[in-house]
Amino acid sequence: MVSRVTLLPVPDIETDILVVGSGASGLAAALTVALHGGRPLVIERSHLFGGTSATSGGTIWIPNNHLIGPAGGSDSEAEALEYLQTLVGNDATDARIRAFVTEAPRMFRFLDERAGLRCESLPRYCDYHPELPGGKPGWRSCQALPVKADLLGGDFAALQPPHLCTTAFGRINWTAREALPLITQGKGAKSTFLRIALKYWLDVGQRWKTPRDRRLTGGGALIARLMVALRQQGVPVHLSTSLMEFIVEDGRVTGAIVAADGLPQRIRTARGVIVASGGFERNAEMRGRWLPQPTTTAWSAGVPSNTGEPIAAAMRIGVAMQAASQNQLAAYYMGI
Repeated sequence: MVSRVTLLPVPDIETDILVVGSGASGLAAALTVALHGGRPLVIERSHLFGGTSATSGGTIWIPNNHLIGPAGGSDSEAEALEYLQTLVGNDATDARIRAFVTEAPRMFRFLDERAGLRCESLPRYCDYHPELPGGKPGWRSCQALPVKADLLGGDFAALQPPHLCTTAFGRINWTAREALPLITQGKGAKSTFLRIALKYWLDVGQRWKTPRDRRLTGGGALIARLMVALRQQGVPVHLSTSLMEFIVEDGRVTGAIVAADGLPQRIRTARGVIVASGGFERNAEMRGRWLPQPTTTAWSAGVPSNTGEPIAAAMRIGVAMQAASQNQLAAYYMGI
């Protein structure tokens, strides 16, 4: 006798705003919704959260931010505008550049004051082109302060581990301040090495369980702080959940069809969908179509789950896309 298994449909979910992607931008968007009284839901295709944000050095570029003055630097909206307008040129509208320069510092202060995103301004982390008008030798780049993984509790096991290139010796987490003397073999390199190495190896309880460093820095610290704030707001984060198609009714997006652990599910939204799912750097077909040739997915440091399905789904419903120029690709790394 052969038994049959019937797969029951996964119940629909209703929420205010669906956020696709659990990197820094997605978590920050969901947190902003929650802090303004909304009901967000975050979905993440991978079984790990944090995306490439968690695997990266986690340095964010925010001109004229509130941490620059206390760190001994100075900046202004006018200088930031001059720098970006010179760097980007005609590849982005003036309105878009001005919006970033005006709103990015407000966003940064909001997350600091309302969500506990503790960061520091980096005096020796220069703009990528400090020689341009309005460029700075430091301060605009900021990094989340280190935090213990214990703060995440059981969620730590589901945090994307750092990329090997963002750690010391492939396993010890370091901050941008610590990395500078080690990489350049400058003043303080030996003392810095001894300090972080001893802190790592003497954490016997952690070494007994896992080679992963309990001290989270860079992108790991950024994501951990955002995730803790989300948990405090009661925001659900569904892992292993992929966006398949958008639900469009009367000309507006009212939700999405997702695959939750392989099973189709509808998520209906009252206010829409925010797509913060990264790029398509792990999708060979999309790289071949949209990037300069030759190209290969092996050239990417992005997480394996960045295969562009949400972008393709958006294009299928007519969302406008814009091919990136070299200047825009440079600006991308500064958050524009």
